[in-house]
Amino acid sequence: MEIYSGSEDLENYMDVDCGNILLPGHPCGGYKLRMLLENELPHVIRPVQNSIDRELYLRFYTGSAGVLARLLLGMKPDGAFLRLLLTQLAECLQALESHLLSPEDLVLSPDYMLYDVKNRELRLIYVPGYGVDLKEQLKVVMELLLRRFDHRDREGMALLLEVYDKLESGAGMEELLSLKAGDGTDERTAVPEGKLQEPAVRAETVCLNTPKEQSAEKTTRVLPLADEVPVHEKKAWTLRDAFFFASIGLMLLFITLFFASHGDQKYVILCIATLVVIILQMIFSAGKDPEDDTDEESLERIMEPYISCRSKSPEKLVPLKSGGLPEIVLKQEEQIVIGRGKKESDYRLPNAQVSRVHAVLRKSEDHLFLVDQGSSNGTFVNAERVKLHEVRALMPGDVVSFAGEEFFVS
Repeated sequence: MEIYSGSEDLENYMDVDCGNILLPGHPCGGYKLRMLLENELPHVIRPVQNSIDRELYLRFYTGSAGVLARLLLGMKPDGAFLRLLLTQLAECLQALESHLLSPEDLVLSPDYMLYDVKNRELRLIYVPGYGVDLKEQLKVVMELLLRRFDHRDREGMALLLEVYDKLESGAGMEELLSLKAGDGTDERTAVPEGKLQEPAVRAETVCLNTPKEQSAEKTTRVLPLADEVPVHEKKAWTLRDAFFFASIGLMLLFITLFFASHGDQKYVILCIATLVVIILQMIFSAGKDPEDDTDEESLERIMEPYISCRSKSPEKLVPLKSGGLPEIVLKQEEQIVIGRGKKESDYRLPNAQVSRVHAVLRKSEDHLFLVDQGSSNGTFVNAERVKLHEVRALMPGDVVSFAGEEFFVS
């Protein structure tokens, strides 16, 4: 079975060579094909069939929808986008179940998944006989999202991390897709049209790492981006503000008295002195956030869900690229050297861009610490280069890169 894409008279399509497994007489292929051709399934593109030399071809016209793997190269997905995908995937699987169609015939490879940006809709192809484990396919999608995810969205990272962990632990699809649950609002509104890279708001769920007895109390709320701090409707005045405006008032009074007294020089001196005081106030208050003096508790409340969702201790580094690399798991107080050298390194990365002794990873008191050892091509945490001999603490959800070899901290 082969899948390939193309274009014809400005029509984009994907062709699937199904061979002869779906021809009449096949025990289950005929029913699946009939259900696929005759029913409108949510988020599944209905194909056109064509038989040539006793082989069946299915053509899926994809319209303006773009391939998900390519779209992710130019966008930063967040929690709202992840929930949108999970919600629409759940709708699709529910429809497949109602038509007695095998969910493992749904193609979830990022290279063949499509996303309609204008309508904010996931578009999938269903190939009877495909038969690839759905959780393994979904794991590949999550790994792709991990590389591009907006790490400022801490709640979204917590959701993505939880989905990935449950995929590894062998959880069922129903349990996985239930993680999207919110307050019933339409998540599609959380992804603004034409601006997928930087959504204006994100619908986020309170920390997913809560005890089971609290799970029923999870609610969805809208939080701003990090650079969109909410403005308080009524801001309490500080002593600094009062002193500043009093100084301006005095200066205006002295200017008025100067003209009223027909040029009395003492008012000029008083005006200059007041102006100096105002300038000094502006210098000392430059760069200081006015809310720092009055609203520390409010700021703490805003940051609390971000901090709590990162409170889980990191356990391992999971490779994000294929090649058979094992996971990096450390015991307490263990330290390993990561690099290219066969004798110098404890965990070897066979990559010419990796230095012989690239970095050191240490586990201490349930924390993972990373130290770059002067590597030529650098060690990066969430796309930020780690300085030479800088001790960087790793948190769940971080993406660590050793000269292009990427690992996800889980």
